[in-house]
Amino acid sequence: MILSLGRLAELQKQISKLILAASKIRNKDFIIIIAGTGPDKDYYIKLTKFQGLSDKIIFTGFVTEDVKISLYKVADVFVQPSQNESFGLTTLEAMHYGDILLATKNKGSVEIINDKRDGLFIKVDPTDIAEKINWIASLKESGRNTLKQNAIKKSNYFNYDKMLSGYIKLIEELAN
Repeated sequence: MILSLGRLAELQKQISKLILAASKIRNKDFIIIIAGTGPDKDYYIKLTKFQGLSDKIIFTGFVTEDVKISLYKVADVFVQPSQNESFGLTTLEAMHYGDILLATKNKGSVEIINDKRDGLFIKVDPTDIAEKINWIASLKESGRNTLKQNAIKKSNYFNYDKMLSGYIKLIEELAN
């Protein structure tokens, strides 16, 4: 299952590129779940219908924290096609649950992702998104599992407790 989660606002999130990529995914045994709400939700639903993909793309609307965690747990791939993303919390959450991350190369993602080690960089382009999804699907299970395990390990570097203790240590050093 392919997941995208966040505010449905085209200018910032570019979800239309994922919708358009869906028709180029070779393995037709997939489902895309787009979770969230925002000003462009109706546009995305219309685009999905126009592309003939209503049976492949599900819009959930707003999801609770429990549902969000469940979605991360069942997802195989998390797609974040945003043009500009600072330090994306959804990126880390997806990695924490072992989702293979596809994200654009921006100031937030370059701090987190090592391309083809714990995630993949994508262009804001339907063809590139589809090619990366097709590449993941072509991997043996062991290759996909390696990406997932590396993502989990990477997310642990950004553990809140570790970050907080690092800040406290820095403040103590500066105070002395």
